[in-house]
Amino acid sequence: MNNPHAKLLVAACIALLPTISNAACSDSEYRVYQQYDKFLDANPSVPDYELRKIFAEKVGMQPDALRNLHTRCTMRWSEQSPSESNAYLKKELEGFAKDCAQRPANDPYCKSVLGR
Repeated sequence: MNNPHAKLLVAACIALLPTISNAACSDSEYRVYQQYDKFLDANPSVPDYELRKIFAEKVGMQPDALRNLHTRCTMRWSEQSPSESNAYLKKELEGFAKDCAQRPANDPYCKSVLGR
């Protein structure tokens, strides 16, 4: 998952796990989630909102429904694979911090995640 916005979504989902863990992700939705995740990884230079529109159309969904599915299924993944999701989150946040070190001090994404 190389898309920076997707990384932030994963971090947010893991942080919100206790509050939204009742949201279900069916097996068929999980398969769509896995395909979408691969699609995101294969297109890291394209903004996530554009990829979401393209993929949603491909699978016959509305982009907002796909975003909701992705959030719910990310929660399922983090619940099913806590050590894997924690290791992934740690790696992604370390990479994000390195990226932020090279950005201007007032970068809004860095400020929102790292507080600087």
